[in-house]
Amino acid sequence: MDRQDIENIYYNWENHLKNEYNQIFHDAEYTIFDGVISPYEYYNSPIKILFLNREPYDECSYEIHKALKEQIEQEKTIFNGTFWINQNLKERLYYCSMLDHILDYSEEVAIHQAQNMSNKEYRHLLYKSAYINIKKSDGVNGSSKNNLLNYAQKGWTIIEKQISFFNPTIIIGGNIVDRIVECVNGINWGEDIFNEKDNSVRIYQIKIGNKLFPLADMYHPSFWHHSQDIFFALKFLAQRYPSFWESRIGQKCFEFQQSSQHFTI
Repeated sequence: MDRQDIENIYYNWENHLKNEYNQIFHDAEYTIFDGVISPYEYYNSPIKILFLNREPYDECSYEIHKALKEQIEQEKTIFNGTFWINQNLKERLYYCSMLDHILDYSEEVAIHQAQNMSNKEYRHLLYKSAYINIKKSDGVNGSSKNNLLNYAQKGWTIIEKQISFFNPTIIIGGNIVDRIVECVNGINWGEDIFNEKDNSVRIYQIKIGNKLFPLADMYHPSFWHHSQDIFFALKFLAQRYPSFWESRIGQKCFEFQQSSQHFTI
């Protein structure tokens, strides 16, 4: 399909989802909706990366994924130039982009390249990713976990539909599982596949329909710390389960019914 076809499919679906969201959160003062930054680039990317964070905060309604698309295309400042958010997103994008050949990289080389990636490459990787939040309405600078859980519980059907339609290779969470997503009623969990005491990353599996989606949760990207722990976690899975990432790369997205996940642990 060409760019226009893909964008028509995506934005038509998104408009229906926004209507559904607005019916659920009809009393919201403002909403910052989210999704795939550039549908055409995401669709054609073999490794599809979805960020799932807590909440944006502002005092007006807009669409954060479209704002990011404009900032990237016009080479504007991203995320208000906040150093650690951009640095951590940069590193997480880079490590995930290596999933098809992560075993070829040593720790020293991977970390050096991730931490020193150019802004041009960062923008390119971010452009073909997706970015969503648990709490899309009435966000503030640091909601309590109970507040975030209430929003997650009320709107989880929207999150599930986004994940299913985007069909990501991997979901990167920003400290969203502990006492938030793990407490949402009705979520089907697969096996936890990475949980090492000396590593800040935990990799879970969320089951939506008949498919398992790996969710790598770690500290929020605004936290002042580099993201190399995710490299170790991703490489560990590639070593322990040789077909784990391979089975998830190059899959289709923007389909209303996903095929079953054939790989099991």
